[in-house]
Amino acid sequence: MDYTVTEHMQRLLDSDEDYEGLSNYYKTKYKENPREFGRYGYKRFYIKGAIECEAYKYAHIMITSYLKSSDKDTLKIIYEDLGDLDYAFATQKAKHKDFWLNRSVKNFEQAIKLGNSHVELYYKIARAYDKLNLNDKAIRYCKTAIEKDSSYYSAYYLKAELYENVEQYDDALQTFKDLKNRFEKENIYYSVGKIYEHKGDINKAINAYQNGYEEDEDKDDYYIYRSEIAACYEKMEDYKNALKVYNSIIKDKSGNVYRNTYFCNKTAALCVRIGDVKKGIKYYQKTLKTRVNKESPNYNRCVAYKELSNIYYGKKDYKKALRYANKALELYRKYMKLWEMQESDTDFAFVADCYIFIANAAVPLKLYTKAINGYNKVLEYIQYMDKEQYGPWMEKAVPNINMAIGEIYIRLSKMEKAQEYLNKYPQEQTYPEYNLCMAEIAYRNNDKAKTKYYYKKFKELKSDAKFDKEDLLAFTFLKDFVVVK
Repeated sequence: MDYTVTEHMQRLLDSDEDYEGLSNYYKTKYKENPREFGRYGYKRFYIKGAIECEAYKYAHIMITSYLKSSDKDTLKIIYEDLGDLDYAFATQKAKHKDFWLNRSVKNFEQAIKLGNSHVELYYKIARAYDKLNLNDKAIRYCKTAIEKDSSYYSAYYLKAELYENVEQYDDALQTFKDLKNRFEKENIYYSVGKIYEHKGDINKAINAYQNGYEEDEDKDDYYIYRSEIAACYEKMEDYKNALKVYNSIIKDKSGNVYRNTYFCNKTAALCVRIGDVKKGIKYYQKTLKTRVNKESPNYNRCVAYKELSNIYYGKKDYKKALRYANKALELYRKYMKLWEMQESDTDFAFVADCYIFIANAAVPLKLYTKAINGYNKVLEYIQYMDKEQYGPWMEKAVPNINMAIGEIYIRLSKMEKAQEYLNKYPQEQTYPEYNLCMAEIAYRNNDKAKTKYYYKKFKELKSDAKFDKEDLLAFTFLKDFVVVK
């Protein structure tokens, strides 16, 4: 988002919505205490605005123009602004993140050496060290910030989070207690509940969330605490109480449509997980019925359609499974259009799931072209998914999907295409159908030895395998090995 200096000056002066309040704030601060800002102060509100809007090039030009000629009182402010600029750049740009964070620390430290007494500088250094995963240094600077100003709210919170990151849960709890003692009205109980969960003390976590709910002045947010209580009951496998809490949220008439449908889905998923599929379907259907208008593209409705597709596939009702998966995808596209979302904003995991369900349901319906297209779409969307979150799933899914496409091509007697996709599946020991497919290819190539080898591997992995007449038509080698009545 780089503009020329002139363009940024005009942007800052003309844009009432983005910068008028910000500019006026810094103008006022300058007038109240011009000595604090020095000769450089009258420009500072432009620089702060530029950093806020990611206009880093403009901010850098403005700041560095004062570095060589400024007095000490001005320099101590300039170095703080340079630190702010470097930190903002590090958090917005992926490349060389550590370099910019380390540079921000050096600039903040230089501001302190020059006599800048802002306690916020110590917090800013701690925040940068947190991003660099240097927890001990970050904690030390948080402590310094609190020692210099015991009312520095943000330093307490960051300190507690840092202790939590390194699993020093008792220190984290003590920090929150110190915060509560200093700010009596501060509701710390959500964070405290999370810490008790990390410690494995679920009962104390439930008590903390209950205290949070009772103390929260904004009762519209009660469901946040209630949902955490329900999740704790799930962890304890106390499903009866978990369902009871979820239902209390759903029945509350003050909730909006999105909230109610979200918790209908949560309840449905829990019902399915504990084996009550019928009740799970009921709650997903409730999500579909809860809408502002007939085709309201609520994201939770998209999820309900997708999960119903999965349920009906398990019930071998492939027509319903296919219909619901198609509906989930169709409604999700409407949802993206409604919120003017770009392709880069796509929930790639959701879309990949939809195409998997479409393809899986299409195979037994002998809609092979639809199945192949669906699986190929999955392979297309998988490459955009978050590897950190979905990496293990992706490692298994990609070869299995290639194997599934290969099997379809065998059913279509397109052996070269089948071989192309099966060659992408390297784990013959782990998937019986792979060996079945390779046995068929070897048989059609008149390689009896390989046919026997792969069929033997298949039987080792799936000794109770049964075949119907459709299988005999696709896998012609089976007539030499099995008898189908």
